[in-house]
Amino acid sequence: MQPVHFNHPFTFPAPPVSLLIPADLMKPNISVFTTHSETLIHCEAPSIITGASFSLYHDRSENLIENTQAGEGERSVTFTAPQSSDSTLKYCCRYQFKMILSEQSDCAGVKEHELLTPRVVNVVLAVCIILVGVTAACLLWRLKKSGSNRLPATLINDTMNTTVPNEGATNNATSPDVTYSTVTPLALHSPAFQPQQETVVYSTLKTD
Repeated sequence: MQPVHFNHPFTFPAPPVSLLIPADLMKPNISVFTTHSETLIHCEAPSIITGASFSLYHDRSENLIENTQAGEGERSVTFTAPQSSDSTLKYCCRYQFKMILSEQSDCAGVKEHELLTPRVVNVVLAVCIILVGVTAACLLWRLKKSGSNRLPATLINDTMNTTVPNEGATNNATSPDVTYSTVTPLALHSPAFQPQQETVVYSTLKTD
């Protein structure tokens, strides 16, 4: 009997999912990130595992926080938790498939700068609102002040009648020959604005 030789190395196919044992269920991957007001924990099983049931835990306790079933053909779920100011808080997850429980994932938490980002945004928004309010109040005050200072300029006409006798004429008080008028602008009633005093002299000469 002659030995049989194989031209290609023989490899065993991967076991079907139904034959998986606990040691074959690799631990899931976990990632944690935040939004404006929530913490999102994403738990993902290996590619060959779909439709598993996922459980979420704290790293400080084995008590179950939440349990979520993945959809058909899906291998990951996302848990939602209230945002916490504790930067040391971490989350872990595991999944159950075909009545077999996987290993627990590594524990992950929110990075400190991600926790501070929503707070910084809130503080910046509050400061902007305060600045806008103060600016609007200042503008309104200046408009009211400038409006009160805009008084109509009043001209005061001071007429001084002076009689200049014509050459060779006698004194006649009832018929002046030259009339002088002075026009002086009235100062505004504002201590902050005092224009220089100006006087304009107008003269008229009466001719026969």
